[in-house]
Amino acid sequence: MTTPRIISKGEIRFVGISARTSNPREASGEALIPGLWRRFYEERVADRIPHSLNPGVTYGIYTDYENGASGMYTLMIGCEAGSNEPVPEGMAACTVPASKYAVFTTERGEISKIVPRLWQEIWEWDRSHSRRSFTGDFEYYDARCQDPANAQVEIYIALNE
Repeated sequence: MTTPRIISKGEIRFVGISARTSNPREASGEALIPGLWRRFYEERVADRIPHSLNPGVTYGIYTDYENGASGMYTLMIGCEAGSNEPVPEGMAACTVPASKYAVFTTERGEISKIVPRLWQEIWEWDRSHSRRSFTGDFEYYDARCQDPANAQVEIYIALNE
């Protein structure tokens, strides 16, 4: 199992597209997440977000959890944006509060396999540590993800103090 590093980050505002889903739905034939990612790239969402604070970095942000990991949540795919930046039509904004995070890093590999595998490890880690705050978690996709067949992703899990 991957051992996370612990860091603190201030409040972060994101702009992007979102969907409301749950882990049971994503495990069924009615998964929404693959279609949301497809839409993000087909509609060139990142290019339509003005003044992105980290050009070339994409985030998968998990917020508005109901009942922890077993309930509904909102997934936004987007970019970090300044607090006063306008939200383009058809998009939404969310703010993740300042928090301490456990940061997990995938091994290098095919992105569609390494990310779900790391989430499985995170759920297992949480069963023994019970430190998740569910205030806002995010996947961090930077230059290491340029080749989807040999990518490396970080997942930030918000922790209770």
